[in-house]
Amino acid sequence: MGWVKRRLLCFLLFLISGMMVADDVKDKDKNANTLIKEIVEITTDDEWILKGDFYKVKYDEEGKLEGKTILLLHMLRSDRNAYNQIIGGLTELGFNILNVDWRGHGESVFKVQKCPKGGHPTTAACLPMKPHSYKEFLEEDYKDAIKDVEATIKFLEDKGAKKENIGIIGASIGANFAVRYASANPQLLFLVLLSPGLKYMDGIEILELFKDLANTNIKIFLYSSSTEDDDYSYQSCKKLEKEYRKEKKSKKENLVTVYKEWIGHGTNSLRFISQSLFDNLKQFTDQTKEKNK
Repeated sequence: MGWVKRRLLCFLLFLISGMMVADDVKDKDKNANTLIKEIVEITTDDEWILKGDFYKVKYDEEGKLEGKTILLLHMLRSDRNAYNQIIGGLTELGFNILNVDWRGHGESVFKVQKCPKGGHPTTAACLPMKPHSYKEFLEEDYKDAIKDVEATIKFLEDKGAKKENIGIIGASIGANFAVRYASANPQLLFLVLLSPGLKYMDGIEILELFKDLANTNIKIFLYSSSTEDDDYSYQSCKKLEKEYRKEKKSKKENLVTVYKEWIGHGTNSLRFISQSLFDNLKQFTDQTKEKNK
């Protein structure tokens, strides 16, 4: 009969362990959030209405954001759909995401003036005072686009995100916007710069601003093609890297450069570098978790 008791004991131990695992899974499910996607409109200080996709991955019972959040800034002559290919990978890593069309692109529009009483919608008094499309932009319009970044970060902060837990991924001129914003807001967590340039669109210059980032805690991931398909960005990145390292006073390494052949420009490179991007962000977030323990 000894073997019967042993088998019965083993069976009871199996049941108990199964119940413990089930309880553990229930606890994890209770703490897990359901991914929520919202279409949002964000109004800037100068009356542009930015359309965007807002993905909530980590949030509390009141819906306030928790964890880390990424703002996506697309390149010129593009729209927010250019980032669709990496949204899934970023949300799987646990990031909340705001992906917007910046002014003059996609579904974002300039707020139309109210018509005077009796006015027809096509009369001059009823038309917007600014161009609707980037095709009509002047130098000052590109400089004003920094207000898009300011408005979207404020939106995220109003939703509960802390600036020190926000990162920006920017492509081409969007990367330059990210550098401009970060130089004035060194609390940011990280930047991913896809094909930045020393100067884009008559006035969006970033060399001196990038040097200012050298002695902040912002982690920077610099991506560019290293071949003639995007030579301007490559030469810009090499210059940015050189001046950043000359400016840096601490030994802490906050700049990661990734140069690959024939990957194209800006968001066009994502099909070649997305896994590298995911791996770098995962490693970085894992390191920050360890430091915060």
